[in-house]
Amino acid sequence: MQMIKKGVREQVYEQMKEEIISLKLEPGTMVSENELAVHFGVSRMPVHDSLLALSQNHLIDIYPQRGSLISLIDLKWVDEARFIRQTLETAVTLELFGEITQEQIGQLKQSIEIQKDYMGNGRLSEFVQEDTRFHKMLYLFAKREESYRIVSDIMVHFDRIRTMTVNAQPHQSLVQEHEEWVNVIQEKDSKTAAALIASHLDKYRENMGATLHQYSSFFKT
Repeated sequence: MQMIKKGVREQVYEQMKEEIISLKLEPGTMVSENELAVHFGVSRMPVHDSLLALSQNHLIDIYPQRGSLISLIDLKWVDEARFIRQTLETAVTLELFGEITQEQIGQLKQSIEIQKDYMGNGRLSEFVQEDTRFHKMLYLFAKREESYRIVSDIMVHFDRIRTMTVNAQPHQSLVQEHEEWVNVIQEKDSKTAAALIASHLDKYRENMGATLHQYSSFFKT
């Protein structure tokens, strides 16, 4: 994987974060700067800086002279991420009531159709990516790009378990709730919005048994 020169450090950081979310870099796996530099086709410096940044977000455990460990999943951080997302995405949704355009509604609906296709055809990693894009669009349409940027790092704790949940027990209701979400925005139904978003982001708990059974070694005890 060869990175272009512009913004190499940022690209390495974002790509490592994506590989942590998708479980390509599995929790509990030891990695080295040299291996990652070869993998990304860059020098060690941007890899070193990315590992430090990820460690500050509790996604990497650094052991001097030994290497770095992809952090095990800590359910405390998962719940913190869920709480922050629920709070922000409820506020973002309410802001969209008076701002969203029909074109933007169309983009959200198009994303939902893509999600249906991915879920129906078992393309689960692509479903997770499109799910992320759907939620990101909500922030962008509400002109809350900086809020999304700030929260995106802690979201990784939530997104990792979301990947596991989808893989362990794919749930069509995730897509259905996105459809309801768009309807709530169109109807400006604030009461339903709060309950829907809380239920949607808490969905991972329903499948926790299957997730823990399939991925028991990925969790911090």
